[in-house]
Amino acid sequence: MQTFSLVDDQILALEDENLAALQNALDQAQELGDVGVVFYDLSSGKGVTYNADVEVYGASSYKALYALYICESLVETGQVSLDDSLGTYGGYNMGWQTVRDLIEAAVVYSDNDSFIALRAAFDRVGYEDWIVGLGIDYDTALDPMSDFPTYCPRTSARLWREMSEYLSMDTETSQWLSGLLASTSRSFIRDGIADEQVLVRNKAGWISEDGYYSTCDAGLIDIDGRTYVMSVMTSMPWSDRSSEVTAAIAKALFDTRAALA
Repeated sequence: MQTFSLVDDQILALEDENLAALQNALDQAQELGDVGVVFYDLSSGKGVTYNADVEVYGASSYKALYALYICESLVETGQVSLDDSLGTYGGYNMGWQTVRDLIEAAVVYSDNDSFIALRAAFDRVGYEDWIVGLGIDYDTALDPMSDFPTYCPRTSARLWREMSEYLSMDTETSQWLSGLLASTSRSFIRDGIADEQVLVRNKAGWISEDGYYSTCDAGLIDIDGRTYVMSVMTSMPWSDRSSEVTAAIAKALFDTRAALA
């Protein structure tokens, strides 16, 4: 486990109680699989990280980040309208649903067919250029052969920082996407923090079938005028237990925020 600062060489010290709680939560996760985390304050650039380059199957956690690509790169530039309709893509008959409906279904309800249809429609419109433009290596950071990529907390945090920058633009589309992220049907981060005064905009991923194992969550956390990026990625097979452990990691990370100011 390490603390870091993006703006200076200051060495951060976590309270013993917070350090112990975080280490305990990470130890519980490692009994079930690999785990990596990144948590930092966007204002101060200070954060906490552990195993940030571990690559795990991201499952549905990537759906929000792909929605970011569509909204930021395609909708805002006028190449795509949220009211455009899609028919059959990737072997899925979408019944001429709108881009708006498909993004909402993928982000809020984690609908796989909607996400796959979006990828089939928009991967070749500029997705690779968008990824590379963010300083992320397309081939190593995001598996181009899978709709649901295997990636790491460092890449996840980088993309959620871009999400924060986009949502702060305060356009009609960015605010619409912000509302979807605040309404996701499952959030281990939200469960862990359990505070109605905290705004959590996230997308979780979870699976335990066909040889794929993942319990992940990542997003933006807003409290007291500050925004934090959090990414918790694990290869724990999804279960009630892995959900509880991921929520405990989120809570332990969140409780370190005083040291990051």
